[in-house]
Amino acid sequence: MCGLTFIYESGAEEANLRGRSADALKHLQHRGPDGHGLITGPGWAVGHRRLSIIDIGGSSQPMWDPARRHCLTYNGEVYNYRQLR
Repeated sequence: MCGLTFIYESGAEEANLRGRSADALKHLQHRGPDGHGLITGPGWAVGHRRLSIIDIGGSSQPMWDPARRHCLTYNGEVYNYRQLR
């Protein structure tokens, strides 16, 4: 099972959120030893520790939509990914 972190703190500095999220991700290393990612914005941070089972080399998270308006991270598998693609 992957490890996920989310922080929302209105008015918090991005550097502070990035540091706190990085610390949290270190504590979750056992939940996802195959990779990690962190995205921050004004007052928020989203982190992910990845446990690879099927797509070993790809699908790094968190990920942005093409317009970079929304980011997403999740734990699980999209079973109908071939049909969606």
